[in-house]
Amino acid sequence: MSRIRYCTKKKRMLIAMQDNFCNVEASATQANIDRVSHYRWMQKDPAYKKAIMKLKKSGFNAEQALLNRNMLKQKVKDIIFLLVKRGSSRGYSNYHFSKFVKNRNEPTE
Repeated sequence: MSRIRYCTKKKRMLIAMQDNFCNVEASATQANIDRVSHYRWMQKDPAYKKAIMKLKKSGFNAEQALLNRNMLKQKVKDIIFLLVKRGSSRGYSNYHFSKFVKNRNEPTE
C-alpha cells in the first residue's frame, strides 16, 4: 500500500513540475510534498531524475520560443533573465549579455 502511495507522490510532483515550469518550491507546494523528498528522489531514482530532466529540457525549449517572440518586442531584461538563469547548460551567461545591455542603457537586474 505505501509503495503505491509513494509512486503517486512522484507522479503528483512530475505533474506539478510540468505545471510550474520546473520550479521546485511551487511544485512541491502544489503536490503537497516536502522539497527534500524531490531532491532525495533525484538522487536515488534514476527514472524520476530522467523524467525531471526531460521536463526541464522541454520547458526550456518552450521558454526559448517565448523569448524569440519577446525579442521582436525588445523585452531585453526578460530575455536575459531567462537565458542566464535557465540557459547556462547551453552557454548563456551574464558575461555575454553585459555589453549588449550597457549599449542599450538598461540595467542587467
